[in-house]
Parts: sequence; C-alpha cells; structure tokens
Amino acid sequence: MTGLWLPLAVTVLALALTYACCIRPMLKQGGRCVPPSKRSAESVDEEIRRTREELGYLREQAARAKRGDGSLDATRGAGRIPPDGPSGG
Repeated sequence: MTGLWLPLAVTVLALALTYACCIRPMLKQGGRCVPPSKRSAESVDEEIRRTREELGYLREQAARAKRGDGSLDATRGAGRIPPDGPSGG
C-alpha cells in the first residue's frame, strides 16, 4: 500500500499543474487558445532583408576563414553588421 503513494502523488501533482498552467488560462479566454499576433507584410519583409544581410555576412566570414584571413573587423566597421551582432540588440 505504501508503494502506491508516490505514483499517486506524482499523478495528482501532474493533474494540478495541467489545470493551473493549461486548462484554467484557456477557460479565462472563453475556452479558446489565443491566436498568434498578426504580422504586417513590412515586418516580414524587414526580417527577410535582415536575414539575407546576416547570411551574406556569414558567407563572407566563412570565406575569409577558409582563406586564412583573420581580419573580420574590417567588415564590421564598414557598416554591414553592427559590432553587437546582426540583430542590432
């Protein structure tokens, strides 16, 4: 009988966490999940542009590493990629 307490306690804890983290918030929103926020075409285009810039920078960095040229700071100073990284933040 004592060997059943641990599995029973774990099951009750799992049910309580499922209710607290999943079911209760969904009930507060009228029984539906919240859809992801809508993205504008401009924000998607901007993200594509930044991704292409980053890809170009990474390709350039890989080509320099392949040649053995270690001067990667010249590219950063030229304004292609800010010193704190491609995301800018």
